[in-house]
Amino acid sequence: MPRPRKPTEQLKLSGTYREDRHGKNADTQIAGILDIPVELLPPQSITDPYCIEHYKYHTNLLIRLNILTASDLPELELLYLTLQQCREIRAKLADIDMIGNPQDYTRLTRLAVILSDYVSKISQKYYISPVSRMKLQIDQLNLREKQQGETLTGKLIKKKKA
Repeated sequence: MPRPRKPTEQLKLSGTYREDRHGKNADTQIAGILDIPVELLPPQSITDPYCIEHYKYHTNLLIRLNILTASDLPELELLYLTLQQCREIRAKLADIDMIGNPQDYTRLTRLAVILSDYVSKISQKYYISPVSRMKLQIDQLNLREKQQGETLTGKLIKKKKA
């Protein structure tokens, strides 16, 4: 099985992009066809003000980083719908008497855990988790260092060998 190709944006970030080799990649041609506007409005299905504000901020951040494509929009909507459901369940949990109604409390707690795990899983793809943000920051630092000379990871490897 052949290894998957790196996206063109990742090649540009790492400094290994070559127009003659990567200029006709499918993701480059599709990106030109599926153009994302400068700012996205949240879908009507997202009604929680907290989720609406975070959707706006998050999509604008991804657009500025040139990461967001039109094919990501349904999954992002699902991410924020799930976050909205998780917030609704947590509000219901706050109103339930744990001792007086343990079955409902246990059922809603399990559902909240499942939904929050799902939100965490999807959010890692879109730079919400700390690990993803760190990877993005390291990529940006490597790009700056590559323009100046030696990469950050190269320096770390040299320190470890010494």
